[in-house]
Amino acid sequence: MPRVPATLDHAQAALSAARGAGLAVERAEVARVASNVLVRLEPGPFAARLTGATEGFRDSTANLRREARIAAALAAAGAPVPAPLGGPYEAGGRAVTLWPWVELRGDAGDAEQAGSALRACHDALADLDRAGLELEPLAMLTEARRLAAGALPEILPAVDHALATLGAAPHRIVHGDSHPGNVLWTAGGPLWSDWEDAHLAPLEWDLGCLVSAARVHGNDFGWAEAALAAHGGPFDAALLDACVDARVAQGAAYLAATGRGDPEALHRRLDWLTRGP
Repeated sequence: MPRVPATLDHAQAALSAARGAGLAVERAEVARVASNVLVRLEPGPFAARLTGATEGFRDSTANLRREARIAAALAAAGAPVPAPLGGPYEAGGRAVTLWPWVELRGDAGDAEQAGSALRACHDALADLDRAGLELEPLAMLTEARRLAAGALPEILPAVDHALATLGAAPHRIVHGDSHPGNVLWTAGGPLWSDWEDAHLAPLEWDLGCLVSAARVHGNDFGWAEAALAAHGGPFDAALLDACVDARVAQGAAYLAATGRGDPEALHRRLDWLTRGP
């Protein structure tokens, strides 16, 4: 699947959705094209998130709707999460959610603060009412299995093993994509963003997302492990290792299906999954 190009269509869809929601915006600029598209709207500023590379293999409207509901509930509970302004709206054939524009500090941030903020989110998630959220068990792994079947069948045994291992563990609501890049570093501290992958899984899934890239690539100078220690919640170390493997398999399936990222990133994941004891 090719990348979604950064075209004026994204900006126009964001403008249309924002104006339909009653925001008096005049200008839009595509800020980032990744799994989703981020558009900056002025005056405000406001942020619009549009479906991007995931549009072809998941119900992006349902995912963005769930993200907005979860983020709103967590923000209301005082968790370190940006609160949505509304959505999803349909515009230009895309689902669009609207958010305040968050000004970033431009640094990697403090690992201990990130880990503590993730723990605060997990504590708030434990009290969240699941009604109406349409949360699926191990949704990211079942999606990875669909992707791998068509794009990377050699990892299907790893995905199936992960589904069996994680399926036998207790499940709860998790962020689903809690890698360090989803921390927004603001002047007021870290905010955990991008909740569209929230689903039901062991807590260790989120902890695996936090540390998997660092364990595979070994290039973060201990940041992720420090964040894990600062999280402070109890976890099963063996299950965490299984979740790291599961996350690596999920990432490999996603990269193969979307064609995103450096090919070396996919090769490193495959090497990890085929490593010996």
